[in-house]
Amino acid sequence: MIMKKRSFCKMLSIIMVLLTMMCVNVPLVFASDSNTIIRIYYPNGDWQYVPVDLELPLNHNSYLSALNHLVTGKNMPQGCYNEFPKDVKVNNFEIKNNIAYIDIDKSLVDKIKSKNLSIDVVKDILSYNIFSFDKTIENIVFTFNGKTVYDFSTVNKQDFFGGEPSSEVQKEINKKVEVFKEKIKGMSPDQIKDFIKKEAQKQEANKSTFSDNVELVPILVEFQ
Repeated sequence: MIMKKRSFCKMLSIIMVLLTMMCVNVPLVFASDSNTIIRIYYPNGDWQYVPVDLELPLNHNSYLSALNHLVTGKNMPQGCYNEFPKDVKVNNFEIKNNIAYIDIDKSLVDKIKSKNLSIDVVKDILSYNIFSFDKTIENIVFTFNGKTVYDFSTVNKQDFFGGEPSSEVQKEINKKVEVFKEKIKGMSPDQIKDFIKKEAQKQEANKSTFSDNVELVPILVEFQ
């Protein structure tokens, strides 16, 4: 009789352990269903974009969370560079009628100017990532604390990525791309980074495109 009672208690203990394990695992299953994977891109020393997949909580604005990861440099792969100043925040992001609206804290513009960084480089990185979020996005509207900033207001997808030359202007851009590739040939990643920053600073100082130098241009990749 005692043996039967012990066997029953042992069996009861096993059942309780199994039930406990099941209860522990239940929230984990639901947690995975409440997350989403969003891909962001960081530029490396060759000025190509390296993808990073973020697992973020699925909410009404997961893209906003991804953009704030991008500007803070979180999860940045080795060999990539964070071109954003510290303590920058993206206030809001939404997509309406194929237009992406992004509002950023104005401190970004102030810090870019004070640290002699390039607005074009920062704008290109943001634009590349935003266009990758949703293929239906055709235009991006940038605001800073609700106000537009000269040279950092709108970006058109076709203008950003380019394509086959359809005008003399587009042909000139393609020529500058080839010049850029020749200039960085044989450079180390650190040398390329320094070269890009110097050319960007020249472009900001001159407020015009380069004639015999190069122009910083986005590199098109296939979004998968």
